[in-house]
Amino acid sequence: MHPPPPDGGAVSITYTLDQKFSLFRAEVSLNDTAPPMIEGEPVVYTVYGDGKRLWRSREIWSQVDADKCEVSVEGVRELKIELVREGEPMGAHGVWLEPRLTK
Repeated sequence: MHPPPPDGGAVSITYTLDQKFSLFRAEVSLNDTAPPMIEGEPVVYTVYGDGKRLWRSREIWSQVDADKCEVSVEGVRELKIELVREGEPMGAHGVWLEPRLTK
């Protein structure tokens, strides 16, 4: 996912699950060409199910920093994954590593 515009906001993508899955797993980080983050400007990832926040990553500061996501999506119709970056994006691209849905 490309970072949000410099003026703020979030970048997200929404998937229709139609209550067919029970678990969403992924690992989040920055791509391997991302520069280190400036202090106070981390990347944060969030998972929403039907508009309700299900999971939020800790602050990610560099490509060697990662956080694991494992969240129940049982009964969820729409899954949204989101990336928020404070300050200037500086070319950082957020990565959802091997995202998986399990029935």
